[in-house]
Amino acid sequence: MATTTFNYFAGSTLPTGSFLELHSRNSQLITAVGAEKLRLTEQLGSYAALINQLHLRVNATTGFEETPEVTKLDNERDSLQKFAFWTIIYASELPTTFPLYAYGNELRVVASPYKSIAHHELTRQTGETKGFCRDLKQHPEALAALNLTAVINELERVNNLLAEKMGLREETYGDRKTEKGSMSTPELRKAITTVLEEIAIRINASAVFLSDDASVGKLISDLNGVADHYRLIAGSKTSSSTGTAGTAGGSENNNGGGTNQNENGGSEGSQNNQNDPDTQENPGTGGGGTTPAGGTGDEG
Repeated sequence: MATTTFNYFAGSTLPTGSFLELHSRNSQLITAVGAEKLRLTEQLGSYAALINQLHLRVNATTGFEETPEVTKLDNERDSLQKFAFWTIIYASELPTTFPLYAYGNELRVVASPYKSIAHHELTRQTGETKGFCRDLKQHPEALAALNLTAVINELERVNNLLAEKMGLREETYGDRKTEKGSMSTPELRKAITTVLEEIAIRINASAVFLSDDASVGKLISDLNGVADHYRLIAGSKTSSSTGTAGTAGGSENNNGGGTNQNENGGSEGSQNNQNDPDTQENPGTGGGGTTPAGGTGDEG
């Protein structure tokens, strides 16, 4: 019986979503035949684990459930802080004979260092707001005279609640990073290709010593069909079509062999990393607007 060869396709020029589907399909077909029969138990386990890690990175959620409430609380905090600050400033600019002048002047010294905190990054503003409330509360008579006691108490409550919500976002961010593992998307793609190279070598060896097993021949035929399909997909994205399948023995069009890959997933075309949240996801603590991850800041 003629030996059939698995001419694998690494898919290095494919977008991450297509790359994931290519290797997921390979894994499904190989698993169906049996890792033990093909002597691929360890390699197939590694292949599946790496594919699963990559799956967690494709169109991964980068927003946070708490973001709408964080935005609302941040706006409330800004309003309260500005109201208290400018009430103090305006009171200190009243005629010196006016009864409230002395109280405004007393608190102005305390409040002045906090003038611009509403424009600061969220976590910085949280710490500074704690200082603002603490320092003003040391002057209870002046606060009461300017009717600011309730305002400062409410500012303190909102600030603490906002810190709590931001803490939940940070915990969610940490959980996501732990779940996805430490490898970046380019590193995962490279590792998946490396494992596939070894799998291809072993499958081609199995085709020799299991030449009478029809399931092995069918597997190789199916895998080659998958490879050809994704070569066509890659060909629609790039005009390049050179490369070899390395030691696996198969021709690899559109940059198939793992040795031709760069850290972004391919040397023949720029890797599409739009589905990679590595550089997008963060707890979103930036000020001055909404970050890609849902962070907010004061608009002034």
